[in-house]
Amino acid sequence: MSKIAIIGDGFSALFTALELAKKGEEILVISNQKDEFESGILTPFNTPALARDGAISSSFLGLVSKKSELDIALCLNENFRAWMANFTLKSTKAHDKKMRVLFKKFGQKSFEILRELSEKYPQIKFDESGVYLIFSEDESFKKRLDEMKVADSEQEILSVDSELANFGLINKNIKGALNLSKNASIDAAELKKALVSELNELGVQFINDEIYELKTQGQTVQKAVGSAGEYEADSFVVASRNLELSSKLGTNLSAILAKFYTIDLVLSEGQIPKKPIILNDMFAKIYPTKNGVTIITNLQVGAIDTLVKTEKINAFLNELKRHLGISELKEPSFRANFVLLSSNDKPAIGRDETYQNLLYNQAYGLNELSFAPHFAGVLADLIKESKSNEQSDEILLFSSLYEG
Repeated sequence: MSKIAIIGDGFSALFTALELAKKGEEILVISNQKDEFESGILTPFNTPALARDGAISSSFLGLVSKKSELDIALCLNENFRAWMANFTLKSTKAHDKKMRVLFKKFGQKSFEILRELSEKYPQIKFDESGVYLIFSEDESFKKRLDEMKVADSEQEILSVDSELANFGLINKNIKGALNLSKNASIDAAELKKALVSELNELGVQFINDEIYELKTQGQTVQKAVGSAGEYEADSFVVASRNLELSSKLGTNLSAILAKFYTIDLVLSEGQIPKKPIILNDMFAKIYPTKNGVTIITNLQVGAIDTLVKTEKINAFLNELKRHLGISELKEPSFRANFVLLSSNDKPAIGRDETYQNLLYNQAYGLNELSFAPHFAGVLADLIKESKSNEQSDEILLFSSLYEG
């Protein structure tokens, strides 16, 4: 039995802890236990890469129109400039085509794990009935239809009139709608409770501390240093939204913090959508909750402050109101959130090049639940069987450490 310290308490951390604990390892999960937002919308199927042909031009046009999938807040930070340069190089049709195949391949494997977990914990509500994709512009809807294959069973064209009641609060200025039938949703809060329950049963130890440094000797990490103590282990897994631990060791993960807002609305039962909604032309997602919805805005890179900027929220809500069948938004609450976003659509997974007992499982963006359940097992095998990154085809295929 070896001792493994996992830094973080998001889904990449918890699933990694679960896979290693099931293999009989002694696990410490160390985190500051912040209440970070976790998206319950899983879209690995029929979803384009963030870095794709036209992504840069649309982002810079978004500086004027305020409508783009990726907002760019120009800054002079060296890491930001390097991220933008690499993102620009990856924004091609070939990269998008490759990533769609990989998203589907590894999304299927994560869904198998979530499906099995939902049999034991039905309260996680793993729902594979699909996700609505709604268009507010004729041009974008026509473009999507032109890209679809004939009789595409994974993308169902919907009659807006027939489905309108199922869209809940979104019921105006809709030019077209699809059901992305292979995608899914899950109750992220209940899933987290279920994973913690599993880990407690397996004897995993949880420590509330914020790790700010990894102490090394030669090519080995010896300790994780936190505000409340130091923690020794045989292996260390960084599975958080913290870039400082790797950067202090001189490792560049080709990732950057991206900011987004969540807006919680209280709604009547008839205003709550039957499934999650992606608003294609607003680059936003709507997740149904028990008492309303959580709206997830587009991502902003280069914005590192934690402030909720009301002018951005108000501009977004004013645009959203064009599609709403309600005149007033009751009890809205706002929150600024961050994710680690790689420049090439791939998470940072695998061993550090220099410190071989240090591994990464981070930078999934908003797609953590689509891929982390599967790659937690890949990482666990790497540790348990003392494999190198090069001995794992899946890491070579899907890790940003091998993308450049």
